[in-house]
Amino acid sequence: MESRDETIEAIRVAAHDWHARIEAGEMTPAERQAFETWLAAAPRHRAAYERAAALWREVGGIERSALSPRSLRPLARERLIAWAGRTSRDGRRPRRALRFAGGSAVIAALLLAVLLTGLPGLPFSGGERFETQIAETRSVALADGSRVTLGARSRVTVELEETLRLVRLRSGEAFFQVASDPTRPFVVEAGDTRVEALGTAFDLRYRDSGLRIAVAEGTVEVRTAGAKEATTSARLSAGQEIFADNQGALGDIAAIRPDAVGLWRHNRLVYTGARLSEVVADANRHHEDWIFLRDDAAAQLEITAVFDAGDIEGLLAALGEALPIAIRHLPGPVIMIDRKARETGD
Repeated sequence: MESRDETIEAIRVAAHDWHARIEAGEMTPAERQAFETWLAAAPRHRAAYERAAALWREVGGIERSALSPRSLRPLARERLIAWAGRTSRDGRRPRRALRFAGGSAVIAALLLAVLLTGLPGLPFSGGERFETQIAETRSVALADGSRVTLGARSRVTVELEETLRLVRLRSGEAFFQVASDPTRPFVVEAGDTRVEALGTAFDLRYRDSGLRIAVAEGTVEVRTAGAKEATTSARLSAGQEIFADNQGALGDIAAIRPDAVGLWRHNRLVYTGARLSEVVADANRHHEDWIFLRDDAAAQLEITAVFDAGDIEGLLAALGEALPIAIRHLPGPVIMIDRKARETGD
């Protein structure tokens, strides 16, 4: 019998938990009976389990090249929370590795990477931590008089020392308004890229592919350390931006409108010749469902547009009209984007 106090979220997590146990193939007869009892207790239980199974059949078919660890994060959180809570009768964790839909060891490895780098609550070493959730922005006044505004699903740690002000952008996007202090440089690190502010306001957008730096006021010095220890650098002034990829290479400096830097703070997502992968990465930080780009070619498509960060469904609809892509809403919290199949003549 279904409990009146049972929430939709609890049912959904339980459904994923049961599905994980069945996929692992370690259920005892008593556990199997408990599962059948739970399944028959309410129509909502069966519906949630069928959605979970359908979702993981879809995910299990995704090619490795179409995925990144960060792209699986919300799904991984739900699946891993359910799995991590499981113990055997003697209180020990199960020894056999979990087998995901389609027998995909790739998915399992990616989810492990997510668990180590992306779940909330994992401590960062040193400094004060600030973070935001889905569709949330947060403005933080620092003790030195500077201000950091965090975009949706973003994290930073801040260390204010006597000789250095160090901020580490762990994920997402942040806009910095830096108080002048010649005796204490203000430095932001994101991956292997280091940005030093020379009395300025600037925006950093950190993704799997790298870091985009845009300057609204003043000047910043950008330095990267490539895979071969070779350091590259560039100096940006107001109205300029640059992209540092995750291999440590700096792109060309591009001219932009200074007043367009950080417009996400006003709920506007602005793109000029941006790749679809960048747009989707931003959309994922503002939407409860998770959006997968399944096709590498589609990820490289470019678009110039302005979107409302509060209307991601409208953003997706506009992308579907402007680009040769097909958008599907799958069972569970997943939206899949593929390149649209070419139409052939009779």
